[in-house]
Amino acid sequence: MIEIIKCIFGIIILVGIYNQVESKPFKFENFKNGEEAEKYLAKHYSAGSDAEVLFKDLKKVGAKYEKRREKIPPKEMSEDIEYDDVYVGGYLNNWISSNPIGYWKLYIFVTNKKIALISVVLTF
Repeated sequence: MIEIIKCIFGIIILVGIYNQVESKPFKFENFKNGEEAEKYLAKHYSAGSDAEVLFKDLKKVGAKYEKRREKIPPKEMSEDIEYDDVYVGGYLNNWISSNPIGYWKLYIFVTNKKIALISVVLTF
């Protein structure tokens, strides 16, 4: 029984180490809240930059998203922006993170294949 517990503990440690060293552009687990995530994304994927770069990095991170047909921004958005497409998605925190039940809602507004606005909301 003690050997099984040691094995499980070893696996948890290995997963934790892997999560720290794996190559990702960024990790949602490192952000404390949606505002912090938005600031980071706005700095590294600013308005007017190529949306494909962001989408490729989101895929590397493990976030899922889809293009929506609706033209009305989500109720969470207070800004009045012009956009062609909206992508809605999210990311579920890793189970070994400091906030394992956190879910990040992503709203990405795109104009002419360029980022118009990124909104991130952390929910539980």
